[in-house]
Amino acid sequence: MTTMTAQTTQVYQVFIGATPEQIWEAITTPEFTTKYFHGSAVESTLEPGSPWNGFSADHSEHWVDGEVLEAEAPRRLQHTWRALYDPETAARGLAQDGGQRLRHRLDARSQRAQDLARDRRAARRLMDFDRFTVVLLLTNPDAPELDGEAAVELQDAHMSHLADLHAAGHLLAAGPLSDQQRFYRGLSILNVEPERARELKEADPAVQAGIFTVVAIPWMVPAGALAYAPARFPRSIAEASAE
Repeated sequence: MTTMTAQTTQVYQVFIGATPEQIWEAITTPEFTTKYFHGSAVESTLEPGSPWNGFSADHSEHWVDGEVLEAEAPRRLQHTWRALYDPETAARGLAQDGGQRLRHRLDARSQRAQDLARDRRAARRLMDFDRFTVVLLLTNPDAPELDGEAAVELQDAHMSHLADLHAAGHLLAAGPLSDQQRFYRGLSILNVEPERARELKEADPAVQAGIFTVVAIPWMVPAGALAYAPARFPRSIAEASAE
């Protein structure tokens, strides 16, 4: 005798006053998910078959895991989901859906003319953000010892590199940091993605010489809060010191 157990599927439909692009960004960008999803930072390449992970904001704890099943930005996303922050919850998540993880699915559609009008109104109401990358120059504890002349030459090359980045339009602002411990040595703001910002800053002669290391941090500000205008960046210590 075979007993069939009926499986119940619960479907929740939510109407959000935002465009599909804004919703997609809100659920796939860690800068947004940390604001509303219990501080969880999502990470995924969003390729079908790739992992879907959620971490604590400092990445010290792995809270959620899953797998991307479907992804068609900005209107369709389906992934499995399992809570790891509680062993009982994690086990219950696997028990659901025939031993598979729970599934989350986004299907963003504007089906009616009034929906399209609502999306346009929402786009005007919701804030826009500009994205930059902040790069910190840190003292390398294993930095080589340089004599006075070599140190000046390397500092001039470092300053010339910053001027080149600014002239190319990548670097918005840069300058030294007054850290008494001399660990945090400089800060730069670039208008490129973190990976590209790291590449540009690692080409700095002072970084290549092992004097500094770099840390690239994504930075988001309300649109228009940061204005940019070309400026004169000195290319040497002598030029910076000239009156």
